[in-house]
Amino acid sequence: MKRAIANAHKTFNGPKPPKPFHPSYDQLQIARREKDKNIERLLRPPLPETLPQKDDEDVDAILSKSGVIAKFAREQVSDVDIRRLMPGEWLNDELINFYGAMILARSEACRGDSVQVNCKGITTGLLNVYYFSTFFWTKLSKEGYEQGRLAKWTKKVGLLKELICASN
Repeated sequence: MKRAIANAHKTFNGPKPPKPFHPSYDQLQIARREKDKNIERLLRPPLPETLPQKDDEDVDAILSKSGVIAKFAREQVSDVDIRRLMPGEWLNDELINFYGAMILARSEACRGDSVQVNCKGITTGLLNVYYFSTFFWTKLSKEGYEQGRLAKWTKKVGLLKELICASN
């Protein structure tokens, strides 16, 4: 008994245990951002500083053209639009709609066998997508679904009409 009491006194008078670490919300956010940066670094290789000479020459040739540069489906891009791809410039509707039309055509061309699930359950390949013109939201927000006559825009996407009508 005396020995147990002596051990208890030693423990009581000994060094105090360290206080438990409870990270603050800011510390947790910093740690999460660091993890996200590491994941991003692993998933996306760094962008090259310069283009290969052949590609650089192709870009210069395209930038020196005037008028309509490219057409795809019902969309077209002119020299004025292409200059908006330079650093510090804002994209315009024509560029966004042109790119959206290319994405939509690629998705439609690969419909059916485009989505694959690998052994880990991760979806790979092209996804089944639908792209609306940038003018869709403007018409929807200003005129509404019925008055804006957007049914013809959404006839391929039946679920969208149900969602819009349910939210009104």
